[in-house]
Amino acid sequence: MPRTKGKLADALHAGDQKWEQSLPVPESAVPSPTVAVSPSPKVPSRAGKQLIGGYFDPAVAKMLKHIALDEDTTLQELIREGINRVLAERGKPQIA
Repeated sequence: MPRTKGKLADALHAGDQKWEQSLPVPESAVPSPTVAVSPSPKVPSRAGKQLIGGYFDPAVAKMLKHIALDEDTTLQELIREGINRVLAERGKPQIA
């Protein structure tokens, strides 16, 4: 029996349908009941803290990293120092 010529698109579409039917359905695709989960910090030392950041020239970041290295401290400590100075200059408690 001779093969009949069909459209390439029809053949590809039929192949897609067979492929999709043979794929297992991942568990993530099955809807699960909604559970309210409160976000928990990944690091306990960050509990109750909030990130404060900004965008600066790369030269600023590089200079601060050099200062931190020279003074054997961290960027976080340098930022804390800067925030506390701003608070002090404005008569606010140094709570950073």
